[in-house]
Amino acid sequence: MVADAVVVPDLVVGVLGWLAIINFVLALFNLVPAAPLDGGRILRAFLWHRRGDRIGSAITAARAGRTFGFVLVGLGLLEFVAGAGLGGLWLVLIGWFLVNAAGAEEQHAKVRGALGDVRVSQVMSRDPVFVPGSLTVQKLLDRYLFRYHFSAFPVVDEIGRPRGLVTLNRIKQVPWEERMTTTVANIACAPEEIPTAHPDDPVADLLPRLAGGPTASRSWSMRDASSASSRPPTSPACSRSPSFGHLTTRPACDVMAGSGILRATVTPRLSRSRPHVAEGAHMVTIRDLPSAVERSEELAARLAGKTAAVFLDYDGTLTPIVEDAREATLAEATREAIRNLAAVAPVAIVSGRDLADVREMVAVEGIAYAGSHGFDILGPDGDRHERAADALPALDRAHHRLDEALADIPGASVERKKFAVAVHFRRADPEQLGRIEQAVDEVAAAVSGLRKTGGKKIFELRPDVEWHKGKALLWLLVTLDLDRPDVVPVYVGDDVTDEDAFAAIAERGIGIIVRGEDDHRETAAHYSLRDPDEVRSLLMESAAAIKAPDGSPRHR
Repeated sequence: MVADAVVVPDLVVGVLGWLAIINFVLALFNLVPAAPLDGGRILRAFLWHRRGDRIGSAITAARAGRTFGFVLVGLGLLEFVAGAGLGGLWLVLIGWFLVNAAGAEEQHAKVRGALGDVRVSQVMSRDPVFVPGSLTVQKLLDRYLFRYHFSAFPVVDEIGRPRGLVTLNRIKQVPWEERMTTTVANIACAPEEIPTAHPDDPVADLLPRLAGGPTASRSWSMRDASSASSRPPTSPACSRSPSFGHLTTRPACDVMAGSGILRATVTPRLSRSRPHVAEGAHMVTIRDLPSAVERSEELAARLAGKTAAVFLDYDGTLTPIVEDAREATLAEATREAIRNLAAVAPVAIVSGRDLADVREMVAVEGIAYAGSHGFDILGPDGDRHERAADALPALDRAHHRLDEALADIPGASVERKKFAVAVHFRRADPEQLGRIEQAVDEVAAAVSGLRKTGGKKIFELRPDVEWHKGKALLWLLVTLDLDRPDVVPVYVGDDVTDEDAFAAIAERGIGIIVRGEDDHRETAAHYSLRDPDEVRSLLMESAAAIKAPDGSPRHR
């Protein structure tokens, strides 16, 4: 009993002694002047005091940490070779951990220096586009993704409360055959998975919380979470809540800010905006729109005493959609109706076709033409206006890649337009559609400066700039001196690509959509027409009804 009593205290003393020595060694190790150790923080504070440069001091301390880590790795390898075994490997692991941790601190310091005092509110969207959780993934693609070109959408429930975030990466993970049945709510990131920030928080503080998360570097910002969750959006397609914002901060990614999207990088403090096409637009299902023919008296009343400026799409509007675009010839009666209308009102053709192509198809003089979705415009007086000419080399590369990628898919054809590369799949086997879209996505990711859009049985790669049919329409109004209170712009189109134009004139003009294969999607148009024949009839009636106050043509 006496021996046991003596042995136990000696054992305790021995253990405590070893613990004291280990802690002392750890304390000394932790005081090495190298980040992310405490000694690195002391070094950073000392240099900051001496130099007055917080960011530079943090970078110096981080580089000291990387150097120390590499030294430990080297020593560990030498010990391992010398026969130290696991002891050497532990030293290598500790050194490698310090190298990576110090590298992360250096990167964070550089990002903080680049962002400076930029706040979340400066790079977030106060007007994000909400999508209902009950929407299917296919409808999300058709109604939202191709139209708004965002890479993430906040998801709301039936009364408008935020319920998650759906990203492009999540959408891509849904097999093609399941997109018609899978709802957005089923694939959205849950609210607890999404980093949340206050609008006044520094962006640099938010970045570490975004890295590696399921939201693909997205977060949302709520000034008052309770008000955000109780306020329903004004429309599933165009919703606004001043307390809710959506932010992405990945380098070279889409960043929603203000009322548009910014293309931003975290290194240069520079950004450029992209228009929010649904601004001010009220979305209605196409099948629920009133007929422009049945409401002709209402249309006449809206145009009474005003000058109508008429903008017309081509394919699907002036001509029926056909298998071969080269066969979409304009009926002579429709050409004559356009010519007669142009004699009494300003007229412009706004098409996705190349400028030269649509001019040849329409063949009416004295009107404006906007080809390539407005990237190439020719005024009635012959003045030419091109956008994004510097993107032509990128389009050439994309054309070459898509030709190779889709060469073995029957029915898929690649068309090189001047300001776009179009992939037509109307004749392709529907089972090949997933592969076709994947090829387009891969080329869009590989060739910088382009973005993917869509339409009726078509994918397109266009220059990634702030331009579309809506912008072209507004530019023509200003250029042709039609941006006046007495002018009512009228746009007639049929495709998703025409929605930008409908939205651009939603509050001041008249949008008329030609019904097509999908009359269940939403639109910003005000009226509808059944087919190109009704468009021709409307043009003929308008030409006969429009008279200038002095009896002379309003526009030549």
